[in-house]
Amino acid sequence: MQSAREIPMQTPTEVGGAAAESMEYVLSMAKRLADKLRVIDFRNYEPLGADAAVTFMSRSAARQVHQSIVETIRLLASLPVLILGDSSAPAEAPVEDDDAWLGGDDLATAGTPSPLHDRIVEEIDAALTRLTESDGAERSLDRDVAVSTWKMLASQLRNCCDRLKAARRARSKWALITEGEDGRRKALKALQLGMTTAMRLAGYPAGVLAFPEDPAELQVALQVREALISLRRDLLNVTAEVEQSPDHELNITARDVRIRILELFLSPVYRDLRAADRYALQELRARVDAWLATSWDDTEAARRLLSDVRAFAGMLDQVNNRELLVTHDRRVLIRSLEAVDDLVSTLATTRKDGWLRYLRILRDAAILRSRSEAFARFLATELESSMQSGNALLRSVNEARELLAAIRV
Repeated sequence: MQSAREIPMQTPTEVGGAAAESMEYVLSMAKRLADKLRVIDFRNYEPLGADAAVTFMSRSAARQVHQSIVETIRLLASLPVLILGDSSAPAEAPVEDDDAWLGGDDLATAGTPSPLHDRIVEEIDAALTRLTESDGAERSLDRDVAVSTWKMLASQLRNCCDRLKAARRARSKWALITEGEDGRRKALKALQLGMTTAMRLAGYPAGVLAFPEDPAELQVALQVREALISLRRDLLNVTAEVEQSPDHELNITARDVRIRILELFLSPVYRDLRAADRYALQELRARVDAWLATSWDDTEAARRLLSDVRAFAGMLDQVNNRELLVTHDRRVLIRSLEAVDDLVSTLATTRKDGWLRYLRILRDAAILRSRSEAFARFLATELESSMQSGNALLRSVNEARELLAAIRV
């Protein structure tokens, strides 16, 4: 199967005006599907019992994702005819109707997330970059390459349908949530690459991206990390004195923990969290809720629970190990160290504009604060400080260089 990273830019191809006329219809269909996919949200089913969650999802969110994916597959399959006028393109096998998918009323289980750890979304982002960046935008797109792109996207979405239907047959709450969110995300990305490709062939200006409001996977990953590191910091602060806290304050601490989790649950970034993170948060939230509801007098249980909260918070920095973030942070770190070294050599001869350059370097490197508490504290102080010059500025720049050099990515 061809992956998104294998989609090349090939020889120039002219496309007739009929493609441009069809494009308005195609884009309206794609926009309708994208709008539907963006509003589907599984979070309200997470706190429910397994049977209620599976039943409700099968009638609403999971079914809506399945229907939208099926419609997206059909739209992608129609593009060779609508955009290229190629009536000889092989017909796609029909997609199974969702009535059969909805069958079965066995007892539901909670299950656990078991996501497919592929990189198709990142690969689609890379293909979109190649298609729209200045170098790729100057070259035309081959018709056969476009058709193979649409087929590859449809194939990926068929896999999503299969996994979603399997989760429904198993009546697994967390499998449905996992596959539903994964399918929703991949369908949006498939629409973006499929429509961007179609727009290139239909004569739209080079470099135009379909649905530019939908963020790239790196942007999503950065937002998720910011949210999880912020939660980590809050939970550690809330539970910092729990071992010395008197018994009557334990319920206050537990309520504070619950509030922090609920704040993340209600934030827009929550739906972008990985299924395993969402599962762990909901399990922790359920334990806190259970203690607050029934066990106020069991202080030993409270201390064990809050100790587990601290252990959970301590592990949240593992988000830094995700491949996409590691690759990004290495680039930022290398760039920041080079900029600091250049600034040090410049300050040795002239201090002109040194402070402004220093601030620009710090702001660019600020994304690395989640990897170093020492650097995070340094940033908080430096970005709020008054303008420095002379030896004071040189000392600060050298300290920044030492802290950056100590970061391991």
